[in-house]
Amino acid sequence: MSGLENLGTTCWVNSIIQMLRYTKNVVVKLVEIKPEQPILASFVDLLYQDTGNIKNFIKMLPTLGLNPMLQNDSHEFMLAILD
Repeated sequence: MSGLENLGTTCWVNSIIQMLRYTKNVVVKLVEIKPEQPILASFVDLLYQDTGNIKNFIKMLPTLGLNPMLQNDSHEFMLAILD
């Protein structure tokens, strides 16, 4: 799998996606649940298939209360997406 495109201020998202991508137990569980929410389905695509569209995922971040145009902390994103 390749790295993710950095869209200016998205390194805090990319670092968590790339870290979780290589955490096999997390990926296996997420793929099994088939999420209904669009942001979670997009997140799983980025983790498992490397076919997800990072730009579309970034646009959905406000649904988690995160502004993709601002710097955020990686751990805040990780807590929000796993919650």
